[in-house]
Amino acid sequence: MIAIIRDMSKSLFNSSFNEFITGKLTSQKKLSHRFVDETIGTFILIFATLFLCWLYGTHSRNWFSTTSNFLYWIEFSLSFSAIYLLLFLLIFFFGHAGALFNPALVLMSRTTKSINNNEAFTYIMAELIGAIFAGLVIYIIAGSCTPANFGNQWTDPNLLGVTTFNENIWVDKININGADSAGIATLFLGFVIELVFFGLFVFLILFLGWRVKKTKVASLKIRCQLINSFIISFGLFVIVSVQIPLTGASCNAFRSLAPLIFESWSTHSIIGWIQFPWYLMSTIVGAQLAAIIFNRSLNKR
Repeated sequence: MIAIIRDMSKSLFNSSFNEFITGKLTSQKKLSHRFVDETIGTFILIFATLFLCWLYGTHSRNWFSTTSNFLYWIEFSLSFSAIYLLLFLLIFFFGHAGALFNPALVLMSRTTKSINNNEAFTYIMAELIGAIFAGLVIYIIAGSCTPANFGNQWTDPNLLGVTTFNENIWVDKININGADSAGIATLFLGFVIELVFFGLFVFLILFLGWRVKKTKVASLKIRCQLINSFIISFGLFVIVSVQIPLTGASCNAFRSLAPLIFESWSTHSIIGWIQFPWYLMSTIVGAQLAAIIFNRSLNKR
């Protein structure tokens, strides 16, 4: 461990830093090791985002009703993107074995032939396990204590991080067990919003990666990779900030699935299960469209 830290500190000051990352930390990793990496990374990511949803009471507050709530919305969005920034920086400095943490990105990587079928299956299973474990831990935490003024999580299970299309975008509604929910037209509208914004986010990631590949100087490539981490995090902040008041900003189907599995079977959870397939398909389709547009517009240059 000491030798690795010493080598990394030396590499920070010369052009071999990129070789240090790709050579010592990512090359020739066994698929079993990548499975562990992906499981741990997904758990950290989804646990942190669900913890924020529970802590901030995202589904029990009207973000724009008061100035205080508006500032709370900005604070939540910044915290959300900061989690991703931390992961990107960890990936950059310590290497990774895929580090996708999202089934939509796994399928997109398979479509672009960045990974094979065996790797895609391994990543998805690792992400599913990590997500379920994260949901379980949040469920245990929420069952033992509830933040002040947020009410009881059992009467409002959405505090566990369940994603539902918010009333801000309802154009029609249906009644389920005495509770109003988004209708078909609203579900389609939410699907489009998630698709477009998640697609833009994926396109940003692909574009920044393309720029790094186009950079020939090793030292500049390293700087670009580091800067990209901050750009992607800021891009996520913008996207999430727009999506939170509209669709709840799923951005990851497993992040929406995790709390659904463990919450009580209330009206809210039934609505969540009805809306979950729309979140699943929107991220998958959005990522695939982003890859197609990217390949046709930039990747062949």
